[in-house]
Amino acid sequence: MAASPETVRNFLNALSRRIRPVFIDRMESWSAYAQIREMMSGDLQAHDMAYICRREAEQHYESVDITESGLERAHPDARIFSVQDVTAGEHLGRLYIDPYDRESKRGGWNTLLGRSGLLRVHVDQNNLTALVESQSRGLDKLVYLVGSAIAPTENAPSLLHYQQLQQLLFHVGRAVQMLLSRSPYRDIAVPWAPFYASDWDAMDMFPAFVQFFLYKPSLLQSLSSPHLKSGATISDEQANNICLALSRSTLWESYRSLFWSDFDLTIFEMEDRKQKFWLDIYREMSREYFPFKPDRNDYHPCSFIPIFGLQPYMGMYY
Repeated sequence: MAASPETVRNFLNALSRRIRPVFIDRMESWSAYAQIREMMSGDLQAHDMAYICRREAEQHYESVDITESGLERAHPDARIFSVQDVTAGEHLGRLYIDPYDRESKRGGWNTLLGRSGLLRVHVDQNNLTALVESQSRGLDKLVYLVGSAIAPTENAPSLLHYQQLQQLLFHVGRAVQMLLSRSPYRDIAVPWAPFYASDWDAMDMFPAFVQFFLYKPSLLQSLSSPHLKSGATISDEQANNICLALSRSTLWESYRSLFWSDFDLTIFEMEDRKQKFWLDIYREMSREYFPFKPDRNDYHPCSFIPIFGLQPYMGMYY
């Protein structure tokens, strides 16, 4: 957690000075790509950016779309792993992994703490409550990693889209976070809804750190399997191009999040909330950040999904 709003403001100002020139330069590249490759005659609008950023990045680094290549996949059984700290010789718990989607399965990617490593046991003497190791009762920590990857077939392994690989890395980080937690209470180890009074600030820090492995060429090579037909592995140049393309395609979301952070902090810093309406502030800052002409009925803060769409994140996102 930042020590003060001034610390956050200084961070946002420094980040804005670095990323805003890149965004302005990238807008020229996006516009040129849209006109030449997508046959778009008008100016780019905010609703074009998610598609154009991804397509321009793929074209820039010569990515190959294999969506229609006809690869077949099937469903395997779930796996159970015993997780141990080899340096201390300590058993951390069991990890249940059910990675593949199927008709009878509900939900998407998720990681759940089924049972903590310590149990709260009532002690009669002096009416106290004590913590007793679960191992003494034959119970250890259980963590469930549930995925929705497309299952393999008899002739081909499960091939992950990069967004699925991002999800997998994030939830592997969450599983490690839960396995290493020393909290005897599930709702403190990783905050759960509706426990909004818990400390949510760094909940996603380690999972996001693991997710960034995807943007490091050497780590991407380690995560990649040989080509299905030729058996060739990803070369250094290919891995570097893939990472550059993925990084390039995320600039729009990064810049938009920076804008939302600035807007969120600006509202927080207002001494008198009645001195200016929040939508007027949003429109002023939007003109400063973006070249798009807003529609009179645009209410873009409502697309700020982490704040407006996910209850646990209210009041803690930045």
